[in-house]
Formats: sequence, structure tokens, C-alpha cells
Amino acid sequence: EELELAETTSPETVNIEPSYKGLHVQLPIKKEHFEALILGFQRGEVL
Repeated sequence: EELELAETTSPETVNIEPSYKGLHVQLPIKKEHFEALILGFQRGEVL
């Protein structure tokens, strides 16, 4: 079950639709990414 979760949530296997307007996070995740995610969540933006 954990292996399946890891495989289905791996950044390498998750496809992002071209029409997606939310934040895009690059790996490795840095402090700035978390700050942008928190701010976007607080503003009610698409994450």
C-alpha cells in the first residue's frame, strides 16, 4: 500500500495538465515554495 502511494504521488509520474493555473513547484522544494503555497492557500488560490 505504501509502495503504491509512493508510485502514484511521485513527481516524476504525476502529469500536470497544460491548462493548470495553480502554483508550480520545482524540486527540490525550498522555503520560498512553502511560503508561496501557504500564501496561495490563504488567498483561496488554486493549489
